[in-house]
Amino acid sequence: MKRVALLCLVSIGILTARARPAAAHGAEMFLGSTASGGGALALSYEFTDTVFVTPDVSLGGMTLYSSLFPGIEWLQSDQAPLYALPPGTPFSLQIMSLDPGAEVKVGSTTLTTAGQSAFVANTTNVPGDHFHPQWELLLPTGVTGNYSVSFRLTTTSPSYTSSATYTLVISNLAAPTDTPTPTQTAIATATPTTAATTTPTSTPAQGACPPVALPGCRTASKSTLVIRDGGGSAVLRWRGTWGTVAARDDFGNPQLSATYLLCVYAGTEKALIDAGGAPVPADGTKWRATGKGWRYKDPQGTAAGVTKIALTLARPNGSKASLSGSGSALPVPPLPIAAPYFPLTMQLSNSDTTPICWESVFAVSSVTQNSSGRLKATIK
Repeated sequence: MKRVALLCLVSIGILTARARPAAAHGAEMFLGSTASGGGALALSYEFTDTVFVTPDVSLGGMTLYSSLFPGIEWLQSDQAPLYALPPGTPFSLQIMSLDPGAEVKVGSTTLTTAGQSAFVANTTNVPGDHFHPQWELLLPTGVTGNYSVSFRLTTTSPSYTSSATYTLVISNLAAPTDTPTPTQTAIATATPTTAATTTPTSTPAQGACPPVALPGCRTASKSTLVIRDGGGSAVLRWRGTWGTVAARDDFGNPQLSATYLLCVYAGTEKALIDAGGAPVPADGTKWRATGKGWRYKDPQGTAAGVTKIALTLARPNGSKASLSGSGSALPVPPLPIAAPYFPLTMQLSNSDTTPICWESVFAVSSVTQNSSGRLKATIK
């Protein structure tokens, strides 16, 4: 399911995971200017404090986290070192840089890339009047970490100039129980704040697949992955060549005992996308032995949507494997695949010969197409 579907479900209240807190003005950024009647827009806030977000909804292997705090409250009177803006001063929020997975929602506009901006509000003379951007993370389910967003405030008013660049760190890690309430602090300087490094960690759910990718798998020297939209469900084709010395026994016996399992992992931490994976149990009718390996055929895709598997010994001493399938049960991410999923790891193992396993690791650079209708990635 695409990102827009996640947001639609949240907006109509079907899958909200928490109630929105009431306004707490101690958690606001205060807006003013650096000079009376002019100067640059400026914010007063403790930017060293982390913004902790909590999950709104999880669908299709992605989780949306958000927080309405801190908001932006414009001063009604001068409070050194800031000066109040006159009513009717327009201002917008512009993204300067952000880590993959981080985003800011201003009204109905979601800002996801550097350079994007959205109109926030016109200042008023109503005490306590403020606006709440929504600070968000959109990540593969199970991935956690700290993500930075750098932004500035701009204005079309001829009396004022744009603010300095500010950086907030957004985190979906557990918030400390003694986190202090942000308070007003000195104005930030015009020097941009150094962005924090993204350090996602994996906390996926348990299931048929290991919670993190199996170590030591045979890594493909050549591989192709194609995922396309089959009219509401995924169509998958994955194949690869492994140069590691292989023997027929490495494949186990899928007619009698070997259950094959496809698992898909996201990002550098290899966080599990779908706990169930795609298990293909041993079957004496759907599997058949070939001269150099095994073939599986099930046009109905009764095992998690998998329709074909081919396992073949290859010259000089390697192996080849391919897997095809279709349906909503396949453990693949939604299209287009978001940046936090990469590198995307496909892993195939069987219950007879574990820990022998085969994997392809698709970096962003391997992707030649990534749209709402089709993904193609190639390792050469």
